[in-house]
Amino acid sequence: MTRHLWQGKRQRGGNHLYDGKLAVGLKNLREQRPVGPVFLRFGRDHMQPLLEAIGNPR
Repeated sequence: MTRHLWQGKRQRGGNHLYDGKLAVGLKNLREQRPVGPVFLRFGRDHMQPLLEAIGNPR
C-alpha cells in the first residue's frame, strides 16, 4: 500500500527517477538526530543530512 511513496518512475532506457524519495532508519535517526547524515536518497549510495537530501542546502 505504500509503494507509491517510494517507488521510482520508470524512464526510457530502463532507468528509474527517484525525485523526492527518501529513506531513514529510526536507529540512525535516534543516534544522529535529523541534522546528521541519516537520510538516504533512493538512487544514491551514501547517507546525507536532511537539507542536502532534499536538494536544498540553504
